[in-house]
Amino acid sequence: LRESLEELRAEAARLYQSASTDQLTGAMSYSHAMKMFDRQIKKAEESRKPLCVMMTDLDLFKRVNDTYGHLVGDIVLKHTAERIKSAVRDFDIVGRFGGEEFVVLLTNTDLGLSKVIAERIRRDIAASPFHAKKFNIDVTISIGVAMLKPGETREALLERADAAMYEAKRTGRNRVVVAEDIGPG
Repeated sequence: LRESLEELRAEAARLYQSASTDQLTGAMSYSHAMKMFDRQIKKAEESRKPLCVMMTDLDLFKRVNDTYGHLVGDIVLKHTAERIKSAVRDFDIVGRFGGEEFVVLLTNTDLGLSKVIAERIRRDIAASPFHAKKFNIDVTISIGVAMLKPGETREALLERADAAMYEAKRTGRNRVVVAEDIGPG
């Protein structure tokens, strides 16, 4: 009975890991990341500590898929997730938002430090080409950063970070834009 119970626990842990992880990139799955965001927003409000979010999007990623094919594009996405995870702290949350977009949640982190971390991600992505199959592919990333406002919902926070990310794309790509710097949309 004890052995069966241990096997069931191990299987439950494998299923949880599978459900909480994006299978392609190894980043946190969208649904799990959103649950974690809700928890962290509640904690930030209770503790009155800062919380920031980044929305990231690979620049001109359609061109990668069109030029090299979707299998190579998938490898680029996997490498992107690895570079983002290596550029953030162990306790930061990196999730796949969809397509070539990733979201990063930075707990107990103000805008100044968030911008430093975002710049580190941006530099790490652009610094060296991605090796995928026999190709070396140069990739850049645009990043929007926003800090949680009192009483703000997850959706509103993500919308502000997303607007900042699109402003980074609009103003030349391969850059970091802070939502608070672009004013009301």
